[in-house]
Amino acid sequence: MVEEEFGIVFVILVTIILVLEMVIGLIANLAVLIISRDNNKKHLTRGNSFNLNLHVVDSIICVTIAPLTLAYVVSTRFQTPLFCYVFEGSVSFTSTASSLTLFFICLDRYYAVMAPTEPHIISTRSHVFIFLIWIFATISFCSPFFGLKLEIFNSFNQANNSFFTCGEIIWRMEPHYIYEVIYVVTFVMTAFAMLMFYLSMSRVTRRRVAIKDALVKASLSFGVKMPPPKDTERKTLKLSSAIVLAFWIFWGPHLIVSIVAMIVWDSLALDVARILCLLFALMTTIIHPLLYAFMRQRFRQSFRRRWMQRETATVGCAAYDGKIATIEVRAPNNYA
Repeated sequence: MVEEEFGIVFVILVTIILVLEMVIGLIANLAVLIISRDNNKKHLTRGNSFNLNLHVVDSIICVTIAPLTLAYVVSTRFQTPLFCYVFEGSVSFTSTASSLTLFFICLDRYYAVMAPTEPHIISTRSHVFIFLIWIFATISFCSPFFGLKLEIFNSFNQANNSFFTCGEIIWRMEPHYIYEVIYVVTFVMTAFAMLMFYLSMSRVTRRRVAIKDALVKASLSFGVKMPPPKDTERKTLKLSSAIVLAFWIFWGPHLIVSIVAMIVWDSLALDVARILCLLFALMTTIIHPLLYAFMRQRFRQSFRRRWMQRETATVGCAAYDGKIATIEVRAPNNYA
């Protein structure tokens, strides 16, 4: 068996992309969490808990999956069994948590559009569903270890495992790829539900917008001026469509490669495809803050107030008798 390693160009490109995803994704999601925490002291919007949970998941991805992927690519394809199982378990953990959180976000938006004036259990008991999300994600993390044979596991650790990749090691453990089955089922369920919710919301939103436009035209014909209908529902529909497309586009290739890895023996080409698809999926750590936070006017205003404005600013310091005195200048009330 010839040992095949990643090419140097591939390693450099993956390293650059992973570092950018880690830094930008972590900063963006932490900024959203900080701003949202400040806003929650004043008001709590529907579905906000699930949105915050998604940013928590993305932050965890930036500090777990991205560094593990970087270590896997930079070091060698031929890792120890413990590293392989922790790596695969972490991918299963975060992907499951992200998929289920997106599922409940879409479900919450569905009820908000279909019955906007009626409270529903998804929003009123959101903390319960978030707890269930993390319970199921923890089970997904442990799923690679289900059915693990310790004697085979120890034999790989004691022997020279430089000829076996992570895929080959897990293949030799029976039953293998249980975690992939959980991930595939969760993805398909979430994708199907998101599509059904979006189609239902699209029909209802278009019908309501058509009724409002007809009322405005009818009022004009009778000489009565009515305020134009707000474009909130159209924006909600566009945001929902962006959520569905982002989930399909960024996680779809990883799903396909995961299915292929369940039936095909591990190889360098399959490993490269898996890493590239994982890199593509990790871009959601940057896309989600843009979709769920920075595209909202209220959040942008809060962000500018939080980071651009200061009631007091430290402009200098002076030493007097060995002590440092700080000079503060207060900005006027209309400071912008």
